[in-house]
Amino acid sequence: MPALIYVGLSLDVVQRRISSVAEKELSSLLDADVTIGRINIAPFNRLTLHDVAVQPAPGDTALHVSRLGAGIDLGNLLFHDHITVNYVEIIGMDARIWRDSAHTPLNIQPVIDALSPKDKSKPPTKFDLRLNTLIIRSSRASYDVRSAEKKNRFDPAHARITNLRADIRCPGIRNDDFTVEVKRLGLEADPGFRLMNMQGFFHLDNDRLDIRGLAIELPNSDLALEDIHLPLTGIKDMAKAVADGSLRVALKTGSSLYLPDLAPFLPLLGKMPFHTTFNTLDIEGNTENARVTLDADFGGAARLSVKADGHELPGDSRRITLRELTLAADGNRVADLMEANPEAFSPAIPIWLRRAGAIDIEADASLNRKAVDASARIMTTPGAVDISARASFPGKGIEGEDRKSTREHRRPAATRPSHRQQPTRPGRSFGQSLIRSTLGFAKKTLRQHRGRSGAHGLPRNNLHRTCHRG
Repeated sequence: MPALIYVGLSLDVVQRRISSVAEKELSSLLDADVTIGRINIAPFNRLTLHDVAVQPAPGDTALHVSRLGAGIDLGNLLFHDHITVNYVEIIGMDARIWRDSAHTPLNIQPVIDALSPKDKSKPPTKFDLRLNTLIIRSSRASYDVRSAEKKNRFDPAHARITNLRADIRCPGIRNDDFTVEVKRLGLEADPGFRLMNMQGFFHLDNDRLDIRGLAIELPNSDLALEDIHLPLTGIKDMAKAVADGSLRVALKTGSSLYLPDLAPFLPLLGKMPFHTTFNTLDIEGNTENARVTLDADFGGAARLSVKADGHELPGDSRRITLRELTLAADGNRVADLMEANPEAFSPAIPIWLRRAGAIDIEADASLNRKAVDASARIMTTPGAVDISARASFPGKGIEGEDRKSTREHRRPAATRPSHRQQPTRPGRSFGQSLIRSTLGFAKKTLRQHRGRSGAHGLPRNNLHRTCHRG
């Protein structure tokens, strides 16, 4: 009898009939036109569909898969009432999702509606599934907001993913308990982002979210994260747990990042060919209050250490405190890196860095919506500059249209101007203006004293100048 069934299922006429029935049933289920090029059945547990297409509307192919295969463990299904899928393979998938504008329905909305429960008062259907292997190869996906203007960087409104490949294992998928192991995941995304590999173990249930062994490999970067644990009071309350609970995300010591690997998201990074090694990157807190600790080395040319806190971040009362910032840099080595990319930096910057030589910066600052208070010491081979800055933002505050800052350079009394308010230059934020004017003042100071003794006859390495903004 099994031999007769095998022969019958292998007949082309039988497989065409099964394909026709499957098209009809799937079209009804998805409320879309589903077509299947051909179907192969290998009794008694393997099924392969070729050239599968889903059209929510005439002429709109939202999904096409060259080969879709699956194998089911019939023994578990028949004797244990448990569905175990030995493997699923998706080869040559092309998924195209779009909408006319940001607030219009997706092209696949009919499919979403068809799969949504009709009676939302009823509890969801219980399911218990195990997927031993999910293989994805040679696949792509896209999302477009057709009315949105295209940007010359990664654009969420026009996202393109190509060369998608993955090996995934799902040892348990239930209504309120999900376990997924990503053994391999790689892709390319416009314009030029490449994820060489990602792997990790993910578990989510009503009590917790666990992420273990998460590692990300980019063309010139290797990032490994410490294990992440987030207590929950239910899967549906995950957003609330992130907002109100305590979450720690940290890189493992020795993780490295080549900044241009992220240039598709922030083009400025493409002009910074620095290899960054993280001794510490630790972020702890929630979306309301967070603490950040950073200790990073930039290719031996510079080392940056930062300790900062943020409080009431989403609201108008948010406060950011830079408790400590230290930067130690070799001006000559940083200048070498900049001169290797002359189109990215002004030629004056490497010149000034070489003159500065060894650079050490110590700073702290506090910022809220109404005021900024900062101080810093810039120490270089020719001398040092002490800087303090204070600014208030009347009216609508730092993000308002009537933003103003009060600025003053402390000079000898005979040349010091009287207090006056100066608006920030149009098109430039206060922070940009402060940084530019501070660097300008420091460069001017170092130029004036380069090649001779310091002010008041002090040696150059004891030269101190102070710039105050009050």
